[in-house]
Formats: sequence, structure tokens, C-alpha cells
Amino acid sequence: MADIESAGFTPAAFASSAADRLAKIALPPPAGSMGNNGDSFGFGTALEKKIDEQQQSGSSSSRAVAEMEKEGLCHPNLFGDEKAREKKWVAKLFKLRKSLMRPSY
Repeated sequence: MADIESAGFTPAAFASSAADRLAKIALPPPAGSMGNNGDSFGFGTALEKKIDEQQQSGSSSSRAVAEMEKEGLCHPNLFGDEKAREKKWVAKLFKLRKSLMRPSY
């Protein structure tokens, strides 16, 4: 603060060196391009990568695609029995309502 308030202070434009540091960071190659050791950089599940490899090599992947579409986002066993889930949910709501209706002294 003392330097800024002194008579010899001259304002200067701010120059950041962050761009120089960012230029030195090695980024992965864009999707579809080859890396240094010949492998491509991409995201996806093992099944999606397998399908991509099969499509690039020219082999049929219809079975794998059908298997992935059949499964969906979550495995059906994660949801369980619908009636049992609904019964538990109603019991939880009833318990919550009961605790909220209880007078607090």
C-alpha cells in the first residue's frame, strides 16, 4: 500500500503468465485422432469401446448393440419389486407425517 501511495508509483498494465503455463501442459489428442503410441483417447464403457473397435475392424456388432439397448441405464435388479417399494415408501411417509404431527413442547 505504501508503494502505491508514494509519488513515484506509475500504474502499469497487468500481464498474466498463465497462458504460458497452459501452453506447456500436454493435453490428450482429440477424439478420433491417434496418440503418441498409436492408441486413441476416448470415453465410454467397455462395451461401447468394444463396439467401436468392432466397427473399425469391420466386424458385426449387432448382438452387442442389442445387449446394451436391452439393459438400459440401470440394471433391472436394482429396482426390486414395485409393490414392495411402494409399501415401504408409504410406510416412510406415514412415519414422517406422524412425527411432524406430534406436538412439540
